[in-house]
Amino acid sequence: MRYLFLSLTTVATVAVLMSAAELLYAAEPSETEIQIRRAATGYLEALNRGDAEQIASFWTPDGVFVDATNQSHHAHKLIKAEFSSVASATEKSEVRQNDSTVRMISADVALERGSSRATANGTTAGPTTTFIALWVKSESKWLLDYLHEFSASSHSPETPLADLAWMVGEWEAREDGIEARVTVTWADQGKFLLQRFTVRLPDQIELRAEQRITWDANRDGIRSWLFRSDGGFAEGEWSFEGDTWVVKKAEVTADGVAVDSVSLWVHDEPDSCWFKSVNRSSDPDSAGDFLLRFQRVR
Repeated sequence: MRYLFLSLTTVATVAVLMSAAELLYAAEPSETEIQIRRAATGYLEALNRGDAEQIASFWTPDGVFVDATNQSHHAHKLIKAEFSSVASATEKSEVRQNDSTVRMISADVALERGSSRATANGTTAGPTTTFIALWVKSESKWLLDYLHEFSASSHSPETPLADLAWMVGEWEAREDGIEARVTVTWADQGKFLLQRFTVRLPDQIELRAEQRITWDANRDGIRSWLFRSDGGFAEGEWSFEGDTWVVKKAEVTADGVAVDSVSLWVHDEPDSCWFKSVNRSSDPDSAGDFLLRFQRVR
């Protein structure tokens, strides 16, 4: 039987979001980090009390929880549906935190990742669990918007790909006659992010593409390989500049024309992001520059 959302294993996972008081830091944490960790502590306390209403209050309305089997759940619905069935188990659990780090993505978005173990009645209740979580600031309060837990045998969030975890999900965009849909999932135990695109440009047939993103240890950076349904393909190198992911690509069209291009991704809100394609240089049949605003639909 798989673990439910607020099972002991999940309590262990969410605990790595909690309790900054027990951690020692080489550098003085910022006031923002302190606020995030205070919110995390309050969340853990609500879990230990078995207070479903308070637990839900620490999530955004559309917050998403992804369990260790890579299944996505609407956090509020899952809390309402499953909390009572595990309340007695969580009341006796204790969380032992191993590690937790906070990285600011923007002034109102923070990425937290780490690991923990849980005990019940003084006995270790499960293996080490790792996580990726996004905290967002809403009306001066830090809330969970995304939490993904990983079992010991699955993807470790210590990989730099964790900084792209916000992409996981389904996204749609409609701008100036362009319709686009992107589905992003983890692949091969988290070694890759897999993007599947469907794009329809004005007066053109639907174009599909699949892109794999991974960490290249040889080049010490993130790289990607994209293949389009028309036969074109591209290789990209990713870098984070300011608040923007920049993907410099060397493309070859279906007709064999070499094209240099740049794609830009900006994650400006928990459930929205901007995508811009620029510098599609010399190909006279290319779509040119375009800008899309994607909204998360799942």
